Amino acid sequence: MVVRPAVVIRHTAARPISGWTAIVLGVAVTLIASLVALTLTDNDSRDTRNAGLPLRPPAVEESSPSTEPAESSAPASPSASATPSPSRSRTPSPSRSPSPAAPKLTAKYATTQQFNSGHFGTVTVKNAGSAAVDWRAAVEFVAGSRVTRAWVVSGDQNVDADRTDDGVRLSGRIAAGSTIVVALSVSRPERTSATPRSCVINGVPCQ
Repeated sequence: MVVRPAVVIRHTAARPISGWTAIVLGVAVTLIASLVALTLTDNDSRDTRNAGLPLRPPAVEESSPSTEPAESSAPASPSASATPSPSRSRTPSPSRSPSPAAPKLTAKYATTQQFNSGHFGTVTVKNAGSAAVDWRAAVEFVAGSRVTRAWVVSGDQNVDADRTDDGVRLSGRIAAGSTIVVALSVSRPERTSATPRSCVINGVPCQ
């Protein structure tokens, strides 16, 4: 069996505090109280400064897009005025000159029959006008030819015939709308053409 030593409690009588010690203790207590009061005052002032401030940062208000169109700082360019295009002047088309009217008095020569020493032919004179007209026709054949006879085969008008060296000259007056056919008997050298070298009526070539 273990025997533990007994704890002996001794009562010590309290010693009286000296005067200097009391002074020191008083000063220390005063200083501590001053420090505690200063600390409390500083905390109160901080609480006072922070009393009106929000605990959270203010929310940033999102600006809604403006519906009004933004005014352009650039000056508006003047609208280009439409310049009227010059009207195209119509160039008058050249007037067509009327085609020359067909001659009202015409003559036509035709060979009707040929043989060894000559041929027969006709001169047809036609007046397509509305009035009677005088006419003169001249027919010339190859050199050495001779008109031996001339007579009217159609038409009631008289015809004058004048024999020339190589042909004949005919003349007369023809009524409006009438036709005269004059037959010719011509002798010519062998192996020559029966086609006349020239035929005119009133200075116009025969057809």
